[in-house]
Amino acid sequence: MIFFCFFFSPLYSQSYPNPIGYVNDYVGILTQEEKQRLTTLIVKLKQFTSVELAIAIIRSTQNESIDMYAVNLFTHWGIGEKGKDNGVLILVAIEDKKVWIETGYGVEGVLPDGFCGEVYRKILKPNFRRGEFGRGLILGVLKISEKICKEYKIEFPLTQTETRKQLSTYSKKRVCASFSGFLFLVLFFLFFGRFGLLWFLPFMFLGGSRSYWGNGLFGGSGGFGGFGGFGGGSCGGGGAGGSW
Repeated sequence: MIFFCFFFSPLYSQSYPNPIGYVNDYVGILTQEEKQRLTTLIVKLKQFTSVELAIAIIRSTQNESIDMYAVNLFTHWGIGEKGKDNGVLILVAIEDKKVWIETGYGVEGVLPDGFCGEVYRKILKPNFRRGEFGRGLILGVLKISEKICKEYKIEFPLTQTETRKQLSTYSKKRVCASFSGFLFLVLFFLFFGRFGLLWFLPFMFLGGSRSYWGNGLFGGSGGFGGFGGFGGGSCGGGGAGGSW
């Protein structure tokens, strides 16, 4: 009976991916720069508080609920230090359009379900609905980091106010840039004709739309150190999340 239960428990009902770092994007929706920014935040959080935070972006949880998958993946990876159980997991299932914040035993008091629900409703959900996954995750990790550092009475060593200001105005800048580009196209067409416009049009969109990284957020683009695996922490189902 014990043998049967072991192999048919929810944890072993399907295979779970192994971690490749603190930021695990198995779908490919984040840019390299977004991964680097998130890694920088997470590594700094670990350095100053010992809390381990992981991000997992998958296609689907298949036949599992998002919260159960988060618990099983958290346990499989062992996020957080053994004995302290101070881990946090942000799980994103793209095809299911669901996200969950799972907390280890040791941080449930610091990050109660109500707080995790607020991060989900006010930060992750609205940004994910717009398709801005990188922006949502960065702001979410910042909010969680602030809360943890406040509890530990540690000043988080990043320019959070400046970061928030730049990220919050990203959408406005993108709208202004789009209007400016449209106006320029109209003027260009009037002066150079349709053939000149068709020749020049492809170059109008070079440079990408992620200019909100242009001012050097977090003091650079790289992470700190390498990833050596998680510490063996566990969780008990605390956290919050839902659909977007």
